[in-house]
Parts: sequence; structure tokens; C-alpha cells
Amino acid sequence: MKILKRLEKANKALFSLILSLSLRPRGEKEIPGRDEIRRILLVRHDDRLGNLVMLTPLLSALRSHLPHARVTMLVGKRYSDLFKHDRRIDELLIFTRGLGPRNLLGILRLAIRLRKEEFDIALDLSHGHSFSLTNALLIRFSKSMVRIGYKRGLSNRFIDNELRMSVHVTHEINIFLGLLRTVIEVPVDLEPKIALRDEDLRGGRELLRRIGFRGREAVVGIHPGGRGDKLWPIQNFLRVAELLKESGAEVVFFLGNPERRLISMAHAEGRFKILKGSSTSAEAESQSGSPDSSSFGAFQPSGVIELAALIKNCSVFLSGDCGPMHLAAGLKVPTVTIFLVENYGRYGYAGEMNRILHGPGAVNPETAADCVEELLKLSEEKRSS
Repeated sequence: MKILKRLEKANKALFSLILSLSLRPRGEKEIPGRDEIRRILLVRHDDRLGNLVMLTPLLSALRSHLPHARVTMLVGKRYSDLFKHDRRIDELLIFTRGLGPRNLLGILRLAIRLRKEEFDIALDLSHGHSFSLTNALLIRFSKSMVRIGYKRGLSNRFIDNELRMSVHVTHEINIFLGLLRTVIEVPVDLEPKIALRDEDLRGGRELLRRIGFRGREAVVGIHPGGRGDKLWPIQNFLRVAELLKESGAEVVFFLGNPERRLISMAHAEGRFKILKGSSTSAEAESQSGSPDSSSFGAFQPSGVIELAALIKNCSVFLSGDCGPMHLAAGLKVPTVTIFLVENYGRYGYAGEMNRILHGPGAVNPETAADCVEELLKLSEEKRSS
């Protein structure tokens, strides 16, 4: 797989060189007036959950300020269900990623589909600091009057109006909104928003009941995963869970395959009673029941909607800087986030019901447990008032 990835990167580099020689730089175009904007294309093809959640303020702003416009959004397949029933989107297109020729074939098919539309505005919502050839191709070959994106790499061959990234640290949400501000005026620091259907929420409550939670107690959700140097040791999360359990709180872990590997490497399998999601209901039934005093309940959700429904049924969510943390923020669940990299200003969430822990003195299990208990108390006070 690593060899295939390297070949794919080499092919992309060669293809980018060919395109740079064959495509001329595009000039800036005049943006249509608000009343003239009827069709909008949004493109973010990769599979980063957090980035997709941080795009949702842009969706809210579009629906609020351009209610007459038809919004088409193109996203990667992995988390596309998150937007399947989103009323802010009129049409959802899904990009299925492949390797080598399969990837180019997928791009070609979507490009043909996009050229059938006559978009007034297309926004390249790929990472503001790095050039995405796939996103650029999809934007370039869409039939859009004006293509807008950030200036990086070969972007001037694919988009019309380029923005320079600000040197000041700002939240990723505002980086996405910066593209929209070239079209309409929108406020800064809008909050992410993810909406779930009632049946999804009921499904989340049912899964919690399977592991012994009755629905009356406050539940703390924990996701112990993260990428690279953002990863807080699993032993620290376990210690937080122990402290919370000692204080009377109910704790449940949410795991994917990477987190299960972390547990295995730490020889901590015996600390968890793992229940798989609805896609493996037979196994789930055989493992149902409450965890004992020395173990913790844990779920391995079958998809992003099931994960979102479980998180929404929690009173507080504890994690590192990861996709599920952004999902919790979008669901308006109070969060405690461990930042081991000093980028909390760009990816963290401030506010009365959110806590960010960073720096050597603050990032320890005892402080994390105290923050969770503080938010549990605040949540209870809000419910009682």
C-alpha cells in the first residue's frame, strides 16, 4: 500500500507539471451581484471529518444570506452521510477516492457531471495552505462563471479569483468563510452546526441502553484517538475515566480501528467491554450488559451518523484534537479538548461550555477530570434553571 501511495504521489507530481505547462494562468473575474447568484458549487473531496464540520458555518451563511441560490456540495464518500439530510444543501455529490487510474476516472466522471450545470460561483474548500490537485481539477472543469480559492501551488491555473492566506492566526472556520466574504458579507466566528434526525437520536439512546445506561444519568463520552503528535496516551484517558467513575459519573468510550490498535498496544483490552454498532447487531447483542467495576463501556460505531447520535446523547465529550471533537462541537455537546500541539486558536472552540487544555502544566488526567466535572455541574445547573 505504501508503494502504491508513493507511485500515486509521483504520478500526481508529473501530472501537475504537465498541467502547469499546458494550462494558462486564469485572470480575475467580476463576481456576480447577490441577486444574480442562482447556483453555487462547493468542493471538498477529502475524508477529514473535522474539516467537514468546520465547513458548516459557511453552509449556514449561504442559506441565510442567499436563500434563493441552489447549493451543490461535493464531498468524499467516507463522511458523506453527515450531509445526506442537511436542508442547507440542495444537491449532494459524492467523490469516491481510488488509486492511480481509478482516481482519474472518478474525477473525469464528476467533471462531466459538473459541466452539465451552469454554476455562477464555485468555491475551492480544500486546505488553505496546501494545493489539492483533485479539488483543483474538479473546480477547473466545472462550468462555473467564477472560481474562487486560496493562492497556493498551481492554483492560478485552476481558479479565477485567488485569495492570499492571512499571516494572522485565525480559526479554520474563518478561513473557509473568507472565501465566501468575497461574494457576500458574513459575520466572523460563526459556530458549526450538525443536525440529526429524531430516529438517529433514538438509535443512539438505544445503543447506550444496551450497555446499561438508563437515559437518566449524565454520560461522559471519551474518544482517545488522534493523529501523530496530537495523540494523548491511552493510559491518561483511562486515568481520567477512573477519576470520573470514582466521583459517580458514567463513562463510555468511542473507538474506531485505530483506537482499538492503541488499546491492544497498551495491553489494555481487559479494561473495556466493547459493543459494536448496528451493522453487527448479532455480536452487539451477545456482548450487551453493563461493564463491571474495573472496566468501561465502549462502542465501535458503524458509521459517522451512529457516532454523532452517540455523542449527542452525552452530557460532556472529552478528547484530543480530532474529528469527533469537532463533531461534538457541531452537535452543541460541551467539550473538553486536550491540545498537545499549540494550534488551539485555529482548531479549538471557546465558550462557556467548552474547555481547552494545553501546555505542560495543564495537560494531565487530574485537570482533565476536573474540567469534565465542572461542565457536568454547569450542564445540570442549566437544566435546572
